[in-house]
Amino acid sequence: MIGILLALQVNNANERRKDSKQEKIYLNRLVSELKTDSLIFSKEIEINVNRNSIIKSFSDALNNKPSDDSF
Repeated sequence: MIGILLALQVNNANERRKDSKQEKIYLNRLVSELKTDSLIFSKEIEINVNRNSIIKSFSDALNNKPSDDSF
């Protein structure tokens, strides 16, 4: 009886260790993907800010308003 309980306890400890290792792998992958996504989003924001500036310049030109930026 004690042997069975001891075997179950060892098995449970091994399963927790495996789960913990897999969890670390998933978390490291998640951190890596979040860093990549953050860089992509930062570039997209920069592109959109530039596009908005160009659109504003064109809009001001169409409305004959002086623009701070020159082409």
